[in-house]
Amino acid sequence: MSAFTTKQDEAIKETFRYIALAHELWPLIEDDLEYPLVTFDLKGRTAGTANYRDNIIQYNNDMLENEEGFIQGTVGHEVAHLIHKALIARGMAKEYKKPHGNEWKRIMRLIGCSPERLHKYHGYQTKTVTRRKYRYYCPQCSKTFDVGIKRHIKQQYYLSIATNQGYFCPKCKKQIQYKGQIQ
Repeated sequence: MSAFTTKQDEAIKETFRYIALAHELWPLIEDDLEYPLVTFDLKGRTAGTANYRDNIIQYNNDMLENEEGFIQGTVGHEVAHLIHKALIARGMAKEYKKPHGNEWKRIMRLIGCSPERLHKYHGYQTKTVTRRKYRYYCPQCSKTFDVGIKRHIKQQYYLSIATNQGYFCPKCKKQIQYKGQIQ
């Protein structure tokens, strides 16, 4: 009798199926891509994580047990990260700046998965970050500039100490002035 639930058994089998598929598609990485330890101890909004160095894939058991399509949507995604790292180790893929870049997307397609980055499981959606924008204007030509929080804080500092530093209109060369926050 298995110590795992039926869905956990399915997730493990699917994980190993993707690893075996990777060995067929890229025989040279067989030594670099071993069958990982699979755990179900992830909590919160994250559906899964892959750790190449320790050869572990963690899945969120709450999502696995309660969300339709978890195995199809998450297992291949996490295994693709391990495949990508194994390909990099063999010099068969470029080192990535983004973990969900073009190489990872290509791997996802080759193993038969849709290269989507964020899950849409009900009740577990990731928070979207709203970036505030601040409007500035040139007092001479009235051109407007929308800036982010870092540039806004820096400009407020320069305006507060009345220096000739800060951000200037590229056309008039006058220091831009704060108008207000944009919603």
